[in-house]
This record gives sequence, structure tokens and C-alpha cells, in this order.
Amino acid sequence: MNKFFNANNPVMNFLTNLYNIMLLNWLFLLCSLPFFTIGASFSAMYSVAFKIIKDEDPSVIKDFF
Repeated sequence: MNKFFNANNPVMNFLTNLYNIMLLNWLFLLCSLPFFTIGASFSAMYSVAFKIIKDEDPSVIKDFF
């Protein structure tokens, strides 16, 4: 049972990445509401998504803005 709550567990890593991607999508949608900001919002989402893929452990909100 102790192995399940370990922070380096593959399940926890997956859930952390899933949460980061969901948060990133919400930030993209929120910042794209005024239509003319969709370009900046998309480039910020693209940048943070690649940091998540490369396992650089980004601070999603800080890196997005």
C-alpha cells in the first residue's frame, strides 16, 4: 500500500500529467475568450505542452503567463 502513494509511482506520474494537461486546456480556453488573443494563447499552450512532454516539470500557470 505504501508503494501506491509514492510520488514516483507511474500511476501518480500519469495523474499529475493528466492534471497539468487539463489545467493547461482550461487556461487556453479562458485566455482565448477574446478572439484576438487566440494566437498568443495557442503559443503559450504549445510551449508548456512541450515542457510537459519532455518531463521538465513545468509550473503550468507560471509558464503559461
